[in-house]
Amino acid sequence: MYTILCLTTDDHLLAVLLRSGYNVRVVPDKWKFGSFLDEKPDAIFLDGLMKAEEIEMINKIFPAHPFLFIRSSFAESTEWIEVFRSGTENSIILDRIKKVLEGEMTVPQIPKIILIIEDNKSINEMYQIAFSQAWCTVISAFDGLEGIAKAASAKPDIILLDLMMPNMDGFEMLTALKNNTSLNTKVIINSNLEWVDEENKARAMWADGFLKKSAYTPLEVVTMILEWKI
Repeated sequence: MYTILCLTTDDHLLAVLLRSGYNVRVVPDKWKFGSFLDEKPDAIFLDGLMKAEEIEMINKIFPAHPFLFIRSSFAESTEWIEVFRSGTENSIILDRIKKVLEGEMTVPQIPKIILIIEDNKSINEMYQIAFSQAWCTVISAFDGLEGIAKAASAKPDIILLDLMMPNMDGFEMLTALKNNTSLNTKVIINSNLEWVDEENKARAMWADGFLKKSAYTPLEVVTMILEWKI
């Protein structure tokens, strides 16, 4: 059984962790971590901003370096710390903790920049929110021409690309991306067009993955892309 020290007032998250079978120990305040030295925690979860010296204090108390998860909009991930933006849903946090503790992924393993190219404003915004909650830097565009310009300037790690768009459609953009040899970007098609024919055409034009837009929620798309199950 994995032991998790939690400094949080989120009773729902604590209940979810307990139901998932973890040995959850609640730390009353940040100065009480020393009292839990004998617990030998596998992970620590912190809600809210922690100063660098406070993180260093925890590091010294637990020299075995348990995985550290922080939910805050004012911190950065490192090789042993993963940060979730404030407001990140508990289901995302629980899923990431489980996968890290069970060795299915390391901390952090998240692309830095995601470019979402989708002409439907509401759908575009849903994907922006979902990727932001997973601590990605998110850039958006609403047609292929705007997408090409932003891809060239931002050099994203991953592009989530719709096919049917004004000005320049997804297939035309794939051709333009393929001709830009300075980019090292994975392109995931996210479309409701006919599955087999369009997928084969997109993959033949340098697409790295193909998702049927109506088949997955934005959160499912984030999980599949970040874990590369496409």
